[in-house]
Amino acid sequence: SDSPSASKSATTALTSCQAAGLKSGYVAQVPFGSTDTAPVALAMKNAGVDGAYLGVVPNTGFALAASLRQVGVHLKALVFGSGYGGDLLASSAAVTAAQGFDFSSNGEPIELNTPATQAMAKNLSAVGYTGVPTYAIQSAYHAVSAFVAGLKASGPNPSRSDYITALRKVNTFDADGLLAPLKIDFSSYSPDETCLWTAQLEGKKFIPIPTVCGKKVAS
Repeated sequence: SDSPSASKSATTALTSCQAAGLKSGYVAQVPFGSTDTAPVALAMKNAGVDGAYLGVVPNTGFALAASLRQVGVHLKALVFGSGYGGDLLASSAAVTAAQGFDFSSNGEPIELNTPATQAMAKNLSAVGYTGVPTYAIQSAYHAVSAFVAGLKASGPNPSRSDYITALRKVNTFDADGLLAPLKIDFSSYSPDETCLWTAQLEGKKFIPIPTVCGKKVAS
């Protein structure tokens, strides 16, 4: 409730689900980081909810999953908006709590083992990091990729203004393939298409789920 980006992720996820033919069951807002989820679980049960997208931090999501089990709700799908990465795998308690849950990834999860993720793994290894990237590492890697794209488009010795102008002209950015099949146009921050990369936690490994892409719908 006190995170505008999280609230927006919930409303846009709802719009996408309805566009795909699903019904809106229940939408809730909770304070950032809250684990007081019993009232939400009861409301979901009363609404007949059988799938959920959680734009919350993992601790809140794990608490809600436990509350749902306690009231006898067994979801067909439980998708976290964040939580994928090596930081979750480093916590034995989190691994135990998150079994079978689906987690959104910031671009291709490294477990897909594509040429793009292989290149990312190689580059990260060169600076001393191995294993599944954390959410922060994924985000930083994409940001650096975008920065480099702007530099390549700017020519030698660009000024700040030159760089911004050049970056705005980049219209096929895909974070060195990590955002494929998307091509981001930096002249506009309202893409006509986007994708959802997801992986399910099984044991101590994330198992990629087929990527889902879709066209923009009216919100």
